[in-house]
Amino acid sequence: MIHHDITDYLEALFNIHRGEQRKLAAELGLQQIHLQILYYLERCNRYSDSLLVLTEFLGQTKGTVSTSVALLVKKGYLIKQPDPVDKRKSHLQLTETGAQAAARQTSLWQAGQALLGEAQSEQVRQALDVLLRQLQKANEYKVFGACHSCQHLCHADASFSCGLTGEDLHSAELQKICVFHQES
Repeated sequence: MIHHDITDYLEALFNIHRGEQRKLAAELGLQQIHLQILYYLERCNRYSDSLLVLTEFLGQTKGTVSTSVALLVKKGYLIKQPDPVDKRKSHLQLTETGAQAAARQTSLWQAGQALLGEAQSEQVRQALDVLLRQLQKANEYKVFGACHSCQHLCHADASFSCGLTGEDLHSAELQKICVFHQES
């Protein structure tokens, strides 16, 4: 192998990812940013499914993301739902078509992980987790983590809630990305 450091491996992985994403985007008549939006929305929670948070997560301008979201709504991949409490806000939700497109993005990686086996896959996940956290810390990037590892998570018996918002959380939400995440 010609890879010498972590950057070489990451670049090779990113090139594979971008190539697969380009193929899928072309097949669906979309651009790569559109697939990134769909994939993010598949993984985020109800506190993180707004245009503003999506813009922050992607590191794109509000105009770029807004235009992309409008196109995804028009093509039937997304719907905008008004917030039940604050009518000025809206939540972005995947349609069935959007969820299918988001899910298709992971098939390449799932096939590769299956070849690793459970123990190796967990080793890689842990190593990448450490690398990601160190890069975020060193560069002062916002951490979008999952509720299950957040200091705001409260649990009693079999129920969970967010200590920040005071709202109950369903067990499925514990694995979702949250903008309010703070490492516990």
